[in-house]
Amino acid sequence: MSSSPALAGRHRAGGFSMRCSKATFRLCLSTPILLEYEEVLADKTTSDAMPNAAEVPPDDERLYALIQQEAWLKALDWLHRAWRRLDGDARACRAAEVFDEAFLADLDARPLEALERRLMLHHGRMRALPDDPLARLTDALAERKQAAGDEEAVRSLRRLGADEGGQQASGRRVRRDDVEVGDAPVRLTRVSSPKGTPDARASLFKSEQERAFFETLRAAFPTHLVYPNAALSAALDFEQIEHRLSNAERDYFFRALVDAVVVDPLGDVRPVYFFELDSAHHDPAEARRKDRRKDAILAKAGQTLFRLRRTDAGAGREAFEKAIRAAVRGA
Repeated sequence: MSSSPALAGRHRAGGFSMRCSKATFRLCLSTPILLEYEEVLADKTTSDAMPNAAEVPPDDERLYALIQQEAWLKALDWLHRAWRRLDGDARACRAAEVFDEAFLADLDARPLEALERRLMLHHGRMRALPDDPLARLTDALAERKQAAGDEEAVRSLRRLGADEGGQQASGRRVRRDDVEVGDAPVRLTRVSSPKGTPDARASLFKSEQERAFFETLRAAFPTHLVYPNAALSAALDFEQIEHRLSNAERDYFFRALVDAVVVDPLGDVRPVYFFELDSAHHDPAEARRKDRRKDAILAKAGQTLFRLRRTDAGAGREAFEKAIRAAVRGA
């Protein structure tokens, strides 16, 4: 694919201009698939253009479905087409935020092309990333290019990091070392932080009451697995219930946690019981709204949620155990 001087620093994409720094443009040249992607979208946008197209609201439900399917390239196409309208549509804007949260959660598992496209959305001023996620994305892409022997792209990415005013994507924030595993057909990589990095681990429990409740559940279900603060999206199939959820419930689905999920370790490892430990923190109006959404989501998924709340501040594990056994008997 050839390039022309007219492209230097300005590239047409989907009917708008992508203003790139020189370092960014060198990165574009090192990834011709991106240029092809932009040109195809530009042609399609021109041919499919409709009157008042900018006023058509983005289909946020479509993006949620693509996130659930982990169809990252199609989701990035959605963002590319909808970027102009996100600021005026709160639901679509929230869907885009959910996409970034999911996409950035495991960059090593994302396709190379998806990493490149997400970076282009940032530098094309279509969907900006905060400094830390941008640095992680740039680092991940630089490591892929390094592994592929594309030193020019690595240099471009590092210059790009410098142009952004942050640290260069040199790998100084994360250290990766291969670990010898003998003759096992497994590659083991130790990912660690530089010496002197503060230990930012936190307990999974925010109170002694939560810890006592968790220990009681483990004792009550000795042959099961108990997961604290489990993501609702990991325990339920979004596609099966999406059509039953309200807009607010769909938005909350990917952010909601369940205090404890009891799982059968046999078979396909499905959840068996869902428990919430309520307290005074659940009394404010916003907390009650979230609780009602969680209740509704689980009910629409055909599941029962057990909510426990101490009526005596001195109640401990024995009281929890009686309540849990009563829940199991009535299930």
